[in-house]
Amino acid sequence: MTGFYLKLFLVNFTAMFAGAAGCYLFKLEPPAALLAALYPAGLFAVLITFAAGPFHAAASKKIAGAACGAEIYRTRQSAELSIGLDYNELFSLVHRYLKEKAGFEIAEADTRTRRITARSPITLKTFGNVIIIEFDNTDPILTKLKILSRPRLSTTMLDYGENLKIVLDIRAYLLQNATHQ
Repeated sequence: MTGFYLKLFLVNFTAMFAGAAGCYLFKLEPPAALLAALYPAGLFAVLITFAAGPFHAAASKKIAGAACGAEIYRTRQSAELSIGLDYNELFSLVHRYLKEKAGFEIAEADTRTRRITARSPITLKTFGNVIIIEFDNTDPILTKLKILSRPRLSTTMLDYGENLKIVLDIRAYLLQNATHQ
């Protein structure tokens, strides 16, 4: 948890410091510009870290439930499953869930590469997410799949648990419905 707040602070401080220093360099000498940029950068980073950070942490904990660990705060979430369904049946089940149940836009669904890529819509929390499902049907009994959900923008620091929810929802749906096929 401490690592999450430290990373959030450092990224925000660095970005704000670079912008403020660039603006102050037009008005002041370089040493004075760099010193002048420290205050707004530090203030901005502290405010973002301790104002928005706890909301992200609380939302992630609420979604994760009892499964709390440092990984729930990440914006890039993944899970691996092995399901006792034929590859083609599982592929169509996943495709149907992503398109019809979750309402995601399917960007790629290729049975040759054994991969489905979908995009979630833009929300008030994020600019959307990219969901990638990769299948491995080398085992004759079980079809393995890897679920990955990440923000569409790689610079996204806070998603308020949205990618965690996407991965957990897909996992729960597949585990529940794979036995009913």
